[in-house]
Amino acid sequence: MCHSQWKAAAAFWAVLALAGAAHAADIGSVRNTAVQLKFDLKPLQSQEAVLKVFVAHADNYVDWCTDSNPGGRCFNDLSLGKIINIHLFRTQIDFDRGGLDKSISLKVADIATVELYEFPGLLEPFPYSIRIVMKPVDNITMSYWFRVRTPGVGADLANALLSLPSLAAGDLAPPAGAPVKLGVSVRDLIPDEARQAGVASGVYIGSVDAGSLAEQIDLKKGDFLLEIDGVKIDGIEAMQRQLAKGAIKTVVVWRGGKLLSLGVLSKL
Repeated sequence: MCHSQWKAAAAFWAVLALAGAAHAADIGSVRNTAVQLKFDLKPLQSQEAVLKVFVAHADNYVDWCTDSNPGGRCFNDLSLGKIINIHLFRTQIDFDRGGLDKSISLKVADIATVELYEFPGLLEPFPYSIRIVMKPVDNITMSYWFRVRTPGVGADLANALLSLPSLAAGDLAPPAGAPVKLGVSVRDLIPDEARQAGVASGVYIGSVDAGSLAEQIDLKKGDFLLEIDGVKIDGIEAMQRQLAKGAIKTVVVWRGGKLLSLGVLSKL
């Protein structure tokens, strides 16, 4: 990002902070004016389509409120709700506001419905909202509200979110396309490492690139990569052949004496 772009972005979020502060005292009354809107249900049919929606609208929504029964919280300062990253896995979606204590993790199989609302008189850049309603757990129903710029953005995000439970159940088609790039440096396991993990062969993860798919699915330096989608990885060539097939779903690694299965939604 160039200096002028950075200044423009900083100014935009500064305006959001001031606009949010202006409504600090009446956020409850503002939400009481919500008008639910209808939108066309258009289930997405591939992992790739779901990913494209979140990428296309990265700057068009912010985290706003979390409700539980009872209790919850809302951001008066909308800049606090800016989503800086999204991690999509087969069974989970994480909205990251920066840091582990600032993320929202949703089990996609627990998404019950997604609703779209307009807030009359709300003049900030995000006058609409989607509400993600989760299935009750121990008689507690969680809802997550995100402010969105337009009803079209809200409908796109709602349809993407409503498609995720089917994705978790394996009902959506995997995307076709270019080979997956993990973003790692690797070498074949040496015999002592293979014996340590109780396998004949595998791949050693020497480093993980920042922002890569490998980082997002939690691959670590020092992991022994043993399987991709149930196919045993007996060396670098086997890994490259499997990644060349396109989207992947799971990888199995050996880490610290334990086998771990890491879920992947698709290439990001």
